Amino acid sequence: MCITINKEGDFIFQSILIEDISNRLVLLRKKEDMTQQEMINKMNHMIDNSKYDKFGVKYVEQSRISYLERGKIKKGYRTFISKAYIDIYEHFFNIKGSHILYGNRENRKKFIEKIYYKIAYNLKVRPEINWNENISYNQELNEIHNLLINLFSANAMFSYTYSKKKMESLTEYQEFNMVILDFSKEEQKVFDYTIEMFKEKICNLLLNSFEQQFVNNDEFKFFNFNNNIIKWFNTRIKSSIAQLEQEMANDEILKIGFQVRQLLQSIYENNSKELLYEILDDENYYPFENNKLKNNDARRSEFIIDLNREYLQLAYKLSKLQSIYIKDISLQKYLNK
Repeated sequence: MCITINKEGDFIFQSILIEDISNRLVLLRKKEDMTQQEMINKMNHMIDNSKYDKFGVKYVEQSRISYLERGKIKKGYRTFISKAYIDIYEHFFNIKGSHILYGNRENRKKFIEKIYYKIAYNLKVRPEINWNENISYNQELNEIHNLLINLFSANAMFSYTYSKKKMESLTEYQEFNMVILDFSKEEQKVFDYTIEMFKEKICNLLLNSFEQQFVNNDEFKFFNFNNNIIKWFNTRIKSSIAQLEQEMANDEILKIGFQVRQLLQSIYENNSKELLYEILDDENYYPFENNKLKNNDARRSEFIIDLNREYLQLAYKLSKLQSIYIKDISLQKYLNK
C-alpha cells in the first residue's frame, strides 16, 4: 500500500489524507516520548534484528521520516509513504496499517466531513465572494456535486434559491457557456444552512461506505488514492445518493422542494414563454383583470415576478418544517435500511 502523487500535482483528497497521516505519525512518536532520531535508531535496530528481509529496505532514512512528519514529498520521489514504511510503522508501533492510513473512526469521520464540504462547495464563484475555505472548483467533482445539489433540493428554500441563481447565471453568461454563481449574503446563508442540515446524515452514509471500501477491505491496494476516491464516488456513492434522492422525492413532505425546483426550471428555461402562453390560453385562469399579457413584455415580467414571489414565500415556510423533518425522521429512516 502506498500513497502516490500525480505529475500534475497534489489533488485535494490526497492532500487532506497526507496531512492526516503526517499528524498521526507525529502523534505516534510523541506518545512514546521519543525524539525523531531515537525512533529512527530503534526502527533500524528492529530491521537489523529481523530474521529475514521482510521490510523491503535495509534501514530507515532520516530524511524520509522528516518528510513524512512534515507531510511533504521528498524530491525525486513520487510516493509519499511506501509499503515498506507502512510495514515498518505497523510493526514498530504494533498497529494496523489501516490505522496509519485512515486513523480511528473519529479520524475517519473528520476526513469524510472534509470530503463532504469539498464536494458541496465545488462552486464557480468570483474570488472576492468566496465566503469560506472549502470553496473551490474541480471539474472531476461536477457529477458528484450535482448529485448532492439535487439531494439538497429537498429543502424548498434551497431549491428556490439555487435554482433561481443558476438560471440567472445561465442567462447572463450564455455567450461564454459558463455558470458563475454570485451568491448574496442571504443566499450564502441558505446554502450553508442546507449543507449543515444534511451533513450528519450524508456523512454517516459516506463513512460507512468508505470503511467498507477502503478500511476493512484487506484486498484493496492503496494506490493512486485520488482516482480511487473518484471511482468510489461514481459507483457506490453515486448509486446510493441517487436512490436516496428518489426516495425523498416520493416523500409527501420532502417532494415539495423538488417540485419547487421543477416549477422554477420550467419558467427560466427556454420554454418559459410557451409555458406562459399555455397558462394564459386557459379560459379558467385569469391572473389579471385585463388578460392582455401575450404581447406585453412588461406585464409578462410582472407575472413572472409575482409567481417567483409566491414560490419564495412557499419555500421559506416549508424550509423550517423540512429541516426538522429531515433531521428527526426522514433521512434516518432511509439510511437505516
